[in-house]
Amino acid sequence: MYKKRWEEFLNKEVIPSPPTIEDLVVEAYQETLSEATDDLFMQLKSALAPAKDALNIDNYIKTKPNEFYVRFKTKHDRREKQTDFKKVLTDAGFDLTDKRLSSHTIPVTYVSDPANPQYGTIKIVYKYSTKTRVGLAFEHILALMFDNKITDKIKKRLDMATTATDSEVLEALQSEEWAPFVSRAKKLKETLQSKFDNIVSVAVEGGGGGKADIILTLDTGDKVGVSLKLGIDTINTFIYNKDMGDGTNKPSGLPENLIPSGSEPWWMVGRKRFFESLKREKLLPPDVTYNPSSTDYSPPEWMEKAKIGHPKIYREAVSSVFSSVRDVLFESLRNLSLENIADVVSEAHYGKASPNIKMMPLYKLSSSPAGPKLEEVPFSVPNHVEIEKSGAKPSDMVKRSGSKIIIDIPGMPEAVIHSVKFRSNMMAHKKGDLNIKTR
Repeated sequence: MYKKRWEEFLNKEVIPSPPTIEDLVVEAYQETLSEATDDLFMQLKSALAPAKDALNIDNYIKTKPNEFYVRFKTKHDRREKQTDFKKVLTDAGFDLTDKRLSSHTIPVTYVSDPANPQYGTIKIVYKYSTKTRVGLAFEHILALMFDNKITDKIKKRLDMATTATDSEVLEALQSEEWAPFVSRAKKLKETLQSKFDNIVSVAVEGGGGGKADIILTLDTGDKVGVSLKLGIDTINTFIYNKDMGDGTNKPSGLPENLIPSGSEPWWMVGRKRFFESLKREKLLPPDVTYNPSSTDYSPPEWMEKAKIGHPKIYREAVSSVFSSVRDVLFESLRNLSLENIADVVSEAHYGKASPNIKMMPLYKLSSSPAGPKLEEVPFSVPNHVEIEKSGAKPSDMVKRSGSKIIIDIPGMPEAVIHSVKFRSNMMAHKKGDLNIKTR
């Protein structure tokens, strides 16, 4: 009885195992596949076009000679609509093969036409739309307004192949999707030029840990950092986006491990809670166990299947971990010295290095349908006179409001940690993707 139940559980959906040596050899081969023909890409697009809205697909585009990105509107759509997506293709006569590759967080799908094998094979990569994606593209669009240089980076941000011509990129920027952001970028250029009339170059800086998304170089040689706040649905605020580690280590730049989890990393704590919930609900055979080591980053196959089969229980396990992490982080921050808490606030507003008079000035440039707004981010330090007068202790300056942790030091702007998350997700296969980040 249990054997049959176990087989049924495993056969709910086939999820490729983590890559083995043999997998990597196959992956290396697949990555050298010859260019798929235009005929095959046209067949693929023709099959998808009628079902695009029903599948909640935001867009799809050829990104390499044998690669095709399909971007769903939300992460939920990517997860829930894949079965229907694949059925559309199989109904159209395509052969499909799923494969987990180390370069992608979820399995990709190889597509071919059995009636025309000479057309080659296309690798489909599944994505979903995010505000972060738009923001990253916007940085490059703004830089383009200044230097008129179409780079491989802007092509990547627009989900275009590096082989795309300048004309194709410009055509994409004139599309319904990107034209509004080009219009905003032109207005921001005017705003920056009215403030700094001697700009000689603009460089995209995002991703380096600082708050400046772009760096302006003036004809004097001075540099100015600009943090772009692209208001889409909500007003963007400074967010302390920091890698906190897995709970068992102290990442660089932190005074100590601020989210100690004991002997087990947080991802293991969460997976064990998920496992216990599944056992409690009798959703696993009685003989199933889960006793991982701290280096067993890849979850077992049955757990990945359970995540798909029991999303509510999975979400509850993840939520409980985040709640525990926030509790620990709150107490850790309250026990820091004033100097260390001030460093946290400074990093939240300026980036990794605490600013001083020798650093370049930082401006916040907000863009919304109402128009641009440029504000200098003032350098601030704790007001020791006010602190001493009030008798406030460092622990009094760290507060909670729901899931938020608010650091309010007299003389400094508030720093808000809205919540925490895994760098990728609790079922990621790589160590770094399992770290906890604030947001």
